Amino acid sequence: MGPQVEKKAVFGNFQYDDSVSHRSLDATLRSTFEDNRTSGPGRANSFLEPGSHWLHDLEFNTRNPIGDFKTEFNATLRYTDSRRYDPAFWSLQRLQFIAADDKNHLTVGDYYATLSQYSLNQSIKGIGYQRNINETTYVRVLGGTFAPRWDYLWGKQWDETIRRDVTGVRVQNAGQNYRVGLNLVSASDHRYSSKPAAFDSYRQTLPAVDWEYRSAGGVRWSGEHAQASTRRKDVNGVAKDLSGTAHRIEGDGSFGDIRWRLRSERVSSDFYTMGGGAVIDRLRYYLRGDYRINKIWGVYLANDWYRNNLDGQLDATTRTYIPEAGVTARGLFERRNMNMSVGLRQRRVETDQPNYNKQVSDRIYVSLADRFGELSIRGEVEALLNRRKDNLKVRTENDDYLYRIGVDSRHVFQEGRYDFRPYLTLERQTIEDPLTGKTILTNGALVDFRLMAPHNLTYALNFERRYTDNRIPNQVSNELMRYALSVTARPALLNGGNVRAEIGKAHYDFTGSNDDYRERYFRVMLDVPFSLEK
Repeated sequence: MGPQVEKKAVFGNFQYDDSVSHRSLDATLRSTFEDNRTSGPGRANSFLEPGSHWLHDLEFNTRNPIGDFKTEFNATLRYTDSRRYDPAFWSLQRLQFIAADDKNHLTVGDYYATLSQYSLNQSIKGIGYQRNINETTYVRVLGGTFAPRWDYLWGKQWDETIRRDVTGVRVQNAGQNYRVGLNLVSASDHRYSSKPAAFDSYRQTLPAVDWEYRSAGGVRWSGEHAQASTRRKDVNGVAKDLSGTAHRIEGDGSFGDIRWRLRSERVSSDFYTMGGGAVIDRLRYYLRGDYRINKIWGVYLANDWYRNNLDGQLDATTRTYIPEAGVTARGLFERRNMNMSVGLRQRRVETDQPNYNKQVSDRIYVSLADRFGELSIRGEVEALLNRRKDNLKVRTENDDYLYRIGVDSRHVFQEGRYDFRPYLTLERQTIEDPLTGKTILTNGALVDFRLMAPHNLTYALNFERRYTDNRIPNQVSNELMRYALSVTARPALLNGGNVRAEIGKAHYDFTGSNDDYRERYFRVMLDVPFSLEK
C-alpha cells in the first residue's frame, strides 16, 4: 500500500481525549496579587502599574454525555482592578460549547476556525458545524465574528472601530494518497456608529482550492489557489473594487541521499484576505537541499528569491536574493554531545531606477556545543557585514557582531532529594552606525539558579545586568540591573496546583539624561484546580 494522507477529521481546536472521563465538572482558579513601586524622574517609562492589584481567572470545564453525543462546556471569568491586564473589571474571557459523535461536530462560542491558509485561519466567536461523511470526507460550515473580546458583542467596543464578521464552508475529500478541499468565505466589516472611522473597511467573497498528493516514491506535493473579490471603502467613504489571486505550490521529498524542499508562490497586488494569511504583491521561489555525508557531517544549500510590483503599479521593482549554505556536525571527535554548525547567508535587496537602492548583508554564523559530565557549554558567534548604495551613488558600510556563551549544569545530591541547576549566559554585541561610523557596544550577563527541594518546593534566584555604551554623538547610553527571588510550592492540599511568591527589583540608568528610574515588585500567584463532582 502506498503512502497515506492523514484521515482524521477534526473541527477547530476540538478533539476528545479518550483517557478523560466522559462525565466531569472541574474548575481552576488562577489568581495573582502584585504590589508595584516605581521611583525616579523617569518612572513614567515603567511598564508596571504602580500600587496593589488583583487578577482572578476562574475556569470551568464540564463533560457530560447526552445520548450518543459527547458534550463539553468551557468558560473563563475574569476580575481585575489592573488596567494593564484588562480594560474591564469583570469580563468573560472564554465561552465554548461542544457536542460531537462519530458523524457530527458542533462548536458554539470560541474556537479556532480553519479552512485554508488563504481563505480562513483565525480564532472567531460564533458557531461551526462539521458533518463527517466517512473517514476521509466531510463538510464544514461556520459563521461568527473576529471580535477578540466577548464584551465587544454587547456594546463595549473600547478602542475598536470596526466589527468583522465571517461565514464559510469547506468540503474535503481524501484518499490513500491525496486530499482536495473546496473553500468559500464571505466576510464584511461593520463600523461602530459611536466611533469615528480610523481604518478602511472591507467586504469580500473568497473561494479557494487546496490540495495534497503523495507519490509512491515518498514525494509530497501540495498547494492552494484562491481568488478574492473585495470592495474597499476608505475612511471618507470612497469605495474601490479589488480583484486578485493567490497561488502556492510546495513540495518535499528525497533524491538519493539529498532531502529537498521547494515553494513557489504568486500573490497579486490586489489580493486581500480578511481571514487568512498572505503577503500581497509577491512572486517567490524557494529551494533547499540537505545532504547527510555520514553519521557526523551534513551540508545544506538554499536559495530564496522574491520580488514585488507584479502588476506594474509601482514606480520601481524591488528584488530580494537570499542564498545560503551551511555545514552541521554531530558527535565530533567521537564526543557524543559535541555539535557544530556553520552557516553563510547573503541577503541582497535591489530596487530599480528611479528609486535605485542596493543593500547587501553577509551573515556568518558559527556555533559549538559540548557537554563535560554535568556541565554543558554552548558558544555562538554571528557577524553581519552590511553594504549600501543609493540613487546618488553614496556608499555606506557597517559591520555588526554578536558573541554569546552559555553554561549550564545540573547537580543532584542527598540521594536525589535536592536538584540544583545553575545557568550562566554572557553576551557582547557591537553595532556600527552607518552614518557616523561610531559603535554601539552592549555587554550583558544573565545568571539563574534553581533548586528543587523536598516537599515539592522550588527556589529560584536570577540576576541580569546589561550595559549599552552608545558612542554616537548626542546619544544616550543606558544600564539595566535586575534581580529577583522566587519560591514555588506544590502542596498536596492543592491537588496538583501551586502557589508562587516572587520579589524583585530593577535599576534603569541613562547617561546624560534625567530618565533614571527604579522598579520594585512583589507578586503572589495561585493556581488551584478542583473538581465539583459529587
